[in-house]
Amino acid sequence: MRNLLFFFILIVLLSSCSQKLVPLTDSLRKDYNLNAEVMPIVQLYASKEIVLTIDSSSGERSIKNGIIYDKKGKNISEVIIFEKTPGICIGVSGSSLLVSFDERENPLTFEIYPDYVESFGKIIKKDNPNYRLQSDYWGPVSGEFNFNGRSMHTPSTNRYAHLLVDLRKVSKLEKESRVARGVKVH
Repeated sequence: MRNLLFFFILIVLLSSCSQKLVPLTDSLRKDYNLNAEVMPIVQLYASKEIVLTIDSSSGERSIKNGIIYDKKGKNISEVIIFEKTPGICIGVSGSSLLVSFDERENPLTFEIYPDYVESFGKIIKKDNPNYRLQSDYWGPVSGEFNFNGRSMHTPSTNRYAHLLVDLRKVSKLEKESRVARGVKVH
């Protein structure tokens, strides 16, 4: 029984120290006054895995002994940003955030992108939009954008990748007590 109580207390202590990742929204930025000066010191996280690919085809042609040889090759480069990878905001432009997940790579752009939900046959815009990954073009299969001066592609499911922040609400209660001494009739 004693070990069980110790284990329970340990679990409670460890769970209180864990991250509380919530989506970065426009209202959260306004509520906590996260302006251009403050954003670089806020730790950001990727909400899901983001894979950026670039493929370059190369062809080498040669003629040997009267035969034409056409060698085709394909080179695929990938940048993988895993879920909960930490990043920092290196620039704010209007409703856009430039976020770097690696010092060697160019930043990605995240913008406020409203969510739409269907309710009783009507499409309704949600009030609190997230900062989502932006692309020059989102197609049905992939998104395309310029990354490190190259044309990159990412699966269209990455249009739902958004930024997370660690938000821990701490309650502070200040209590001042005094004991009434009582009042007697004179």
